[in-house]
Amino acid sequence: MIVLFAAILLISTAQLSAVSETQTKTTEEKSLTFERAKKTDFNVDSSQGAILSNVDSIYKRNTVDIPSFDGIMPAVSHSGSTMVGASLDLNNENVYYWASTDNGETWTGGLGWEMNDIPELPSVDGCGDGRYIASFVTSPYEDDGSGTFKTTIGDANDLENTFDGLYWTWNDVGAGYTNFIDVEVAGYTAADATENEWAYGAFAMVGDHGELGSQSGFFSYQYSEDGMAWIYTLANNPGDFNGATSCGIDIDHATNFGYAVYNYDNGGTKDLYIFIMNFDEWGDYEGRAIHDDTYEAYINSSGNDNVVDISALNENIIIISEREGSIVAYYSNDDLSTVNEVEIDANGAQPRIVHTSDQSAVCSFVKNGVVYTSYTEDGGVTWSTPIENSEESFIGSADICAFGALYDSEETVFFAPIQVSMPIIEIDSISGGLGVTAVVKNTGTADAEDIEYSIVATGGLLGFVNSEASGTISVPAGGDATINLPMFIGLGSVVITVNAGLASSEISATQLLVLTKI
Repeated sequence: MIVLFAAILLISTAQLSAVSETQTKTTEEKSLTFERAKKTDFNVDSSQGAILSNVDSIYKRNTVDIPSFDGIMPAVSHSGSTMVGASLDLNNENVYYWASTDNGETWTGGLGWEMNDIPELPSVDGCGDGRYIASFVTSPYEDDGSGTFKTTIGDANDLENTFDGLYWTWNDVGAGYTNFIDVEVAGYTAADATENEWAYGAFAMVGDHGELGSQSGFFSYQYSEDGMAWIYTLANNPGDFNGATSCGIDIDHATNFGYAVYNYDNGGTKDLYIFIMNFDEWGDYEGRAIHDDTYEAYINSSGNDNVVDISALNENIIIISEREGSIVAYYSNDDLSTVNEVEIDANGAQPRIVHTSDQSAVCSFVKNGVVYTSYTEDGGVTWSTPIENSEESFIGSADICAFGALYDSEETVFFAPIQVSMPIIEIDSISGGLGVTAVVKNTGTADAEDIEYSIVATGGLLGFVNSEASGTISVPAGGDATINLPMFIGLGSVVITVNAGLASSEISATQLLVLTKI
């Protein structure tokens, strides 16, 4: 078991409220211009992924026995009530992954890939239902810097047994995709439970292309259970959207629309390009499955957007940027139909952002060697006065999730917890009888309002059982609610599937006419 040195800077609800009272709306800059349109003219190539355990002995399931998080460039995300962190260990020339199920008090893991050359920039994101997707930037000396690692974690409570992944190379696909300098991931939960066994999420990348030029934006995701993946070029002509240095990606867990943001050279100024994809929709491309409901948007600001990140929840999209040394937020409350901007801090670098609930988000950035955090509770319109959230000095980089920040100082990674209001929905129990009853629990610190739920029973003799109940419930923080599937008739083995928000549970049962035996 790995125990982190935890910075003791808990932000209480009272402190947060006090800070929030000082929020003021910043005047939006008149230089901001914005456009959004349907996108239909991208180029796409595909590749077969390889199972990591079969790729040049690259697979490694060992636990690293160290007294703390050795490493730099940390990444962290939450999914339900758990967290997964990642860091680059320079001593072992490897990226390792860690899991916490107790709000960061303890961490277990140390699982990673045995690399031939040193990788960089780990990225990890939760799917919302307890699963995770992760990746990093591979060495430019391996496969021309085109390698894409898809690390998947099925359950942070059982990291070792659910740690898996695939590996794609893109240098020999189409005109060639090479020299990746940034790779970011985003996770989602599909409506189809079988899709969640392999899909997990998507990648935003910046790299070179054999026809379109250098430092261009790419987008990728797995489209079949057997490991096939698409990669998109977002530019249509040589020179379009070149000069990118940073990207970010998030998938809205309420709508399953994904948003990938890239900076690019727009006539000597770093502006923003956004690629939007509907992950709930599947179409057909030459006989293969593809997400073809896509859009694009552009943000032209008054300066250079040098480092970007993005978070989306329930059509509230917030892009955070280090622009000319300032930390700036671009925000939209209508699914990027309109966008406004506000300055969070006049100085800072390496901004990161995550939603904690509808209209609420927290961002982190590094200023003068210290990690700072700031909150919004109105979808990005106003932000709290940034406060220090690290004890150590000489912070190299940091990442943020709803439970806290991981940051590195002198090649050691530390965790600083934060306290924000956030609902966490879980399926507590499922019982039978004359119908099916499930208890939905909210283990978070905020009330959950209007959560969509469903209970479905399928199967039985000759597949005649197909019964469903659905609706919405509200569950107070720390409380629970009961949902029911009324009595149904059937005989034989049935499968009971319960969904509440992003929480899901599936069990087997036996139907004896009107009695459901679990």
